[in-house]
Amino acid sequence: MAEQISGDWEAVARAGDALGKLAEFNERYAETIGQGAATMIPAGWDGNAAVRAEVYFSRLTRALTAQVDSIRSTSGQFRTLAAGMKELAQAIQSLCQDIADALITLTRAVEGERMRAGTPGTNPFTVPEPAIVTGSWLRSSRICTPHDDDAVRAGLVS
Repeated sequence: MAEQISGDWEAVARAGDALGKLAEFNERYAETIGQGAATMIPAGWDGNAAVRAEVYFSRLTRALTAQVDSIRSTSGQFRTLAAGMKELAQAIQSLCQDIADALITLTRAVEGERMRAGTPGTNPFTVPEPAIVTGSWLRSSRICTPHDDDAVRAGLVS
């Protein structure tokens, strides 16, 4: 349930890592092209094609280098977003567990009062059996599974 609300933070973290690697690639690629341009274009090569090749490699190197800071910044933002999503998922999970614990405690208290009064669920005008209502809610919200020890001990799920 928490992941449905907060999203897949692990995928966002992987995207942030991928962007970081892309920034590193662009930086190294630009360096390689910048260093290699001199050796790829022969010293004695003159004319329009030589000028065009120099301009092309120079522009490509500048374009790749210009992208590095933006990509790194976006990578950092993705990592920050992933951390926030993870914290939200943990908070939602904790809140759901607190609600389930409160419902179990409430169920036990209501049943205790009924037992003390000697009328465990016999009055048709009383609230529905809290164990049945609570168990149904826990199962339908997927907070509690049939394997949840607290819920089994409380008789909420079987």
